[in-house]
Amino acid sequence: MVGKYLEYEGLGHLFVSVFLYYFASFMVIPVITDVTMAAVCPGRDECSAVIYLTGLQQVMTGMGTLVVTPVVGKLSDEMGRKALLTFPMTIAVLPLAVLAYGRSKPFVYCYFVLKTLTAMACDGSIQCLSTTYLADCVPVGVRTSAFGLLSGTSLCAFVFGTLTAKLLSVPAAFMAASTIAGLAVAYMVVFLPERERGEFYGKVEGVSRRERGGQVSVWRSLPSVSDFTCLLSSR
Repeated sequence: MVGKYLEYEGLGHLFVSVFLYYFASFMVIPVITDVTMAAVCPGRDECSAVIYLTGLQQVMTGMGTLVVTPVVGKLSDEMGRKALLTFPMTIAVLPLAVLAYGRSKPFVYCYFVLKTLTAMACDGSIQCLSTTYLADCVPVGVRTSAFGLLSGTSLCAFVFGTLTAKLLSVPAAFMAASTIAGLAVAYMVVFLPERERGEFYGKVEGVSRRERGGQVSVWRSLPSVSDFTCLLSSR
């Protein structure tokens, strides 16, 4: 079955890129708590500051993801999946590189600031864009199985990333994570094919924009505040 999906252009490269990205992301999860405790509250077993810091990060990340993900998805309709997938995967390397360089208190605070900002563009966007790219590559009849294969790739990355973190020291874990995350970006840029710009937008009222010959501004086509409100209030 895997070989069947890999026949579609770019799909195998997508799986490799997604695996490397999530492998790097999950590798640092088991050690980030110890690093934060050692930097913010050294020598203590309990620290309310770490709880508040982590909670604030999660709240801001969730709110930012709610706004950024639809915008990124809309831009990918116009500019291409690969172009929009490259951006969040690239900036995701920054917080990992900070802790790979140093894990003192200033570096940890810098990590949380960068992680919060980058997670707004990464946490929802990478998963959604990967799924959308996959949907663009396979026929409708096999998309469900292909989505399951993509989810399985992410879960495999979680398992291997967690196990690898147990085998490495804390400095080595962050250095390996930042290196692999950078490798994921480089692999995707080199090997993942891009679809022709404008092919994703579909047809409006039965006539594609290309057939109509009209040009619509990318920014004017982005979701408005009323669109977000309607999304949140709908059931």
